[in-house]
Amino acid sequence: MGEIEESYAEIRAQIDELRGLVPRRDVASADISGWSVGMHIHHCGLAMIGIARSLIECDGPVPSGEPGPNTSMILKTGSIPRGVAQAPEVAIPTLDVTDRVLEKTLGESEAQLAQLPPVGDRCWFRHFALGVLVKRDALRFMSVHNAHHLDIVADILG
Repeated sequence: MGEIEESYAEIRAQIDELRGLVPRRDVASADISGWSVGMHIHHCGLAMIGIARSLIECDGPVPSGEPGPNTSMILKTGSIPRGVAQAPEVAIPTLDVTDRVLEKTLGESEAQLAQLPPVGDRCWFRHFALGVLVKRDALRFMSVHNAHHLDIVADILG
């Protein structure tokens, strides 16, 4: 299995894991995070939708420039340090998410992900902090990002 296929498989498994956490959406721990479990789920879904749509709608050649050192570190280690970055406006979850909103968001994430295989490898997504990520790196980031939030959720749930 290639790198892109592995990322797809990881992301699909993460969506299933996020869906399994929906019944615990109201659980929170201010000592660990300012967001509830549901807010982390919603954020992951919003981020996946945004990244996938950017790749699908990609227009033009990959902008020039090398990814920054943080990009390489995050993609290689598979780890995002906690508390370093803030979510962009488009991926900020609503405060009081319902089961219905979470299911809809995760369903849309799956639908967008299903549209990605035919998208060319040179399509790209511009991350607000990491810069331009081509499809392979954007999928890897999506998986790392989900894992980051799933780890926080695990800590919230104790």
